[in-house]
Amino acid sequence: MKLLTANIRLYSREQSADVFRRLRPVAAMRINRLAIYDDRLRSAVAQQLVKEGMDCFFSHDRFADRPYEQNGEADGYFSISHSGDYVAVAFSHRPVGVDIQCPVKPDQQALYRFCTEEERAYLDNGRQECFFTLWTMKEAYAKMHGCGLSGLGMFHALFYDGKPLCQYDDCHFEWIDLEGCYGCVCELTTPCMNSAT
Repeated sequence: MKLLTANIRLYSREQSADVFRRLRPVAAMRINRLAIYDDRLRSAVAQQLVKEGMDCFFSHDRFADRPYEQNGEADGYFSISHSGDYVAVAFSHRPVGVDIQCPVKPDQQALYRFCTEEERAYLDNGRQECFFTLWTMKEAYAKMHGCGLSGLGMFHALFYDGKPLCQYDDCHFEWIDLEGCYGCVCELTTPCMNSAT
């Protein structure tokens, strides 16, 4: 598994202009519809990181910007997340999900819908890092399974020494160290099975 991250605040005007200039026309049209400049820059930087990662880690279709499929299985997987000033893209030869969250006032009620009683008790201790640690774990796990936010309820944490742990043997979590933000990558550890076989 490989992870590429970027802080958009570290891009000079010239670097930002270069990122926009390198966008493929379809991506540029979609990104230019975003009303806020920072949203456009985050999206453009994410596209740049995907291209860099695919060039380095996978054989891929340069016209489609996605990994080749061989025998019905992808050559590689990637997942994108962005929050605040940061963009993260995780790459793996197995399904992978990444989530980063820069702190804002947490909306615990939004997450409660997807939590077990034990997870709610963990959140009720009131520490901000509890919310973001559990949220990034759940979202990275759901993204790994291709479910997005609707899959947040799929993951249920176990707790050891006051910290959430994964209770599943089929995945591995890694924490992302981003100054002032929380992040988690979840990678499937068991081989992918083609549903057609």
